[in-house]
Amino acid sequence: NCAYNTAGCLNENCVDNVDNDADTLVDCLDTNCAAECADACNTVPTIADPGTVSGTTTGHADVLTNSCGTALGGTSGPEVVYQTSAAITGFMHVTLTSASADQGISAWTGCPSVGTEIPNACSDIDFGTNGVELISIPVTAGQAVHLLVDGFANASVGTYTLDVETVAAATCGDGFVDGTEFCDDGNIIDDATCNATCTAACGDGVCTAAGGES
Repeated sequence: NCAYNTAGCLNENCVDNVDNDADTLVDCLDTNCAAECADACNTVPTIADPGTVSGTTTGHADVLTNSCGTALGGTSGPEVVYQTSAAITGFMHVTLTSASADQGISAWTGCPSVGTEIPNACSDIDFGTNGVELISIPVTAGQAVHLLVDGFANASVGTYTLDVETVAAATCGDGFVDGTEFCDDGNIIDDATCNATCTAACGDGVCTAAGGES
């Protein structure tokens, strides 16, 4: 009845870097994860909104790819996929923090093997360790979204933290480019990255490089 020995009583979570079923085999080393580790779309774990998960791409296959990593010269790497559902109508904020590898995040209408990448919802620009990638997705309450954590290259394998939270309205200075915002560098200070109102207004006295001003 599993009162004392929980081995075999739980299913292995194939992406969280934890031995869930207590058989001493973690994630992709566990034969129960063979299908998911061969193709992330075979079994897709869920992340709540709002919610946070930690995981690893170690041992997973390189089958899927995003648009922004390859546009920057990446060759793609091992990946995992999550599914979530928007709690409210607004902007879904997704933050990927990669502690040990260069990894990107992108949002899709379905699992990438059958879905399409949502426009402007891909980020793989922060090279190096402890990189943070941010994407914002306009959503309606109940909308399903799939999130692809993908390595920049085949050797880009390691742990990460993924955060999801949908907000009702855009807020200049939160780091996410929402709605009509042209830029958002995480503050409300006029500088060369973005001005205090997150717009690109010719004549405002600020040369907003992110807005294409020169």
